[in-house]
Amino acid sequence: MNLPTLAICASALVSLPFRQDETQPGWDATERVLELSLEDAVRMVLESNLDLEVQALDREISRFQSLGSWGRFDPIFEMSGTLVDSEEQDTQSRDPFTNQVFTSLGVDSETRTYQQSLGLPLLSGGRLDVTHDIFNFSDEDGGAFNRSNLAIGLTQPLLRGSGVAYATADQRIAELEFHLQVERERQSRQDLVLSVHEGYWNLVEAIEEVTVREFTLRLGEEQLEQDRRRLDVGVGTEVDVLQAETNVATNEEQLLLAGVERAAAMDTLKSLLFRQDGDDFGAYIEAWNVEIQPLTGLPDVEETESLEWTRSLGRALSRRSQLAQRRLETHLDELRLHKAKKEALPGLELFLQAKSVGDELDSTDALSESVTYDFPEYTASLRFDFPTFNRQAHYARRAARVQLIKSRLSYDQSEQEVVADVRARVRDMNYQSKAVQAAKKSLELAERQLDAEQARYDEGLSTTFQVLEFQEDLAQALSAEKSARAAYARAQAGLIRAEGWLSERAQP
Repeated sequence: MNLPTLAICASALVSLPFRQDETQPGWDATERVLELSLEDAVRMVLESNLDLEVQALDREISRFQSLGSWGRFDPIFEMSGTLVDSEEQDTQSRDPFTNQVFTSLGVDSETRTYQQSLGLPLLSGGRLDVTHDIFNFSDEDGGAFNRSNLAIGLTQPLLRGSGVAYATADQRIAELEFHLQVERERQSRQDLVLSVHEGYWNLVEAIEEVTVREFTLRLGEEQLEQDRRRLDVGVGTEVDVLQAETNVATNEEQLLLAGVERAAAMDTLKSLLFRQDGDDFGAYIEAWNVEIQPLTGLPDVEETESLEWTRSLGRALSRRSQLAQRRLETHLDELRLHKAKKEALPGLELFLQAKSVGDELDSTDALSESVTYDFPEYTASLRFDFPTFNRQAHYARRAARVQLIKSRLSYDQSEQEVVADVRARVRDMNYQSKAVQAAKKSLELAERQLDAEQARYDEGLSTTFQVLEFQEDLAQALSAEKSARAAYARAQAGLIRAEGWLSERAQP
């Protein structure tokens, strides 16, 4: 027995309990029974669903982008060095008074320049720069010259691009987009869990329907056997036997149909549970031979008071991922509008600098002179610019304002949808609860009616036709009771999903 055959379908599949009936004739290793509770089904789907894996990767990408966006404020250190080696040509000149020719020999010289700077972007939108330049000149005649420049400068925008809110807008946008992706993943998870709940309860209902049809078939076969014995002893009629045979044939057809519906419901659940990993498509195909045996039975529903929809609405308004996404999108558009307003302003930039220069023959003396600020130089300047029409920034601001209005309207629309959804789910929940109670009463009455009619039949006071009618009434009551309980379970999952906490462990 090779359990890892199914591991390719879901990462958790091999850890689930399998029941194998080796006494069954013709048992094959690929035919297994997977005993599965509702919690196991949810866990399997959450661990193996490809869409959720893709969304989880998108979430990680968004998280890294959000963290990396703050790198804009990381200090930047730069260093460079330049070497220039030059040789001047020999030159000749003539004295106009003596007409004598003089020759000046070319001189080889070497110039070295070293530059290093540290730039620090500020949260206010400005920038602080510390720069140090060293200039060294020497020639073959022994001449030398050294200059050291040390400067500290601040550049700060005062209108366009100023302020912490503008400077960190991109970082806050990236952070909100990360939270938005988290909410999208949460919504997808809840939708998927709801599909699992519905698929699981549909399968349980289909299996219960097969059980009901098997029970009805047994009743019909027992009635047929009884009518045949009565015919053999001369107290029955051939018509009774024909009616019973017709009833058995009808029940066999209904049992076959119930079996087909059970197989379809099982395949629907398998499509959620199983996935193909790697290139072993054959193992994926073999996994579809698994027979799923639900372990979680239909809920026992007691008669309770009707639910109050406003309580569920309060939970939904605070927990629904759909509304959380609309709120995040509105906040994003508010930030984008703030950016657009700032970018539409004229440019006014303040520049302040303190600079010290050291000129000495010795490079060490030049550096010391610049560091001690013996000869400081201070600079302050303002730079103003204003685009003549500024149409791009103007219309970008208007577009951002319209987008914000759209986001707020989308939130209002989503709120209306949530209200309608919660009311419908609560109404369905209350109805299904009462439907279960009504179905239980109908089942009890159908059982009592069949017992009474069977007793009358045994006394010769009833006919086969009447007994068969009450048997069919009992079968319909059984099916209705099972269907009502399954519908209640689906309605319960739908209400929890409408409140926004279906995939969460903690309950309110």
